[in-house]
Amino acid sequence: MATRPEVVERFHQALAPAGPVSIKKMFGEAAVYWEDKVVALICDNRLFVKASPASAKYLGDEHLHPPYPGGKPALLVPEEREKDEEWLREWLRETAEHVQPPKKRRT
Repeated sequence: MATRPEVVERFHQALAPAGPVSIKKMFGEAAVYWEDKVVALICDNRLFVKASPASAKYLGDEHLHPPYPGGKPALLVPEEREKDEEWLREWLRETAEHVQPPKKRRT
């Protein structure tokens, strides 16, 4: 099931004040970027934050779920926490500190 555009827009409005956040559509879903680093995914209308050393401060391992079949597990944000924008922004900032930038492609 593809994520609805209004859900992507809602998360963008909530997360953009955190810093250099952008969202790019991919395969009917969306990736949340902090500068050039993917820090979260929006899949099936839900937010999945990449696991990092900062994650334990925000959610426990029981929230680890693959965002799509065969995907690497990420932390599924509980629906009741999705509207806690300051909490999400802080978490994304900390996650971005731990996520490695993408490798440069050889040409």
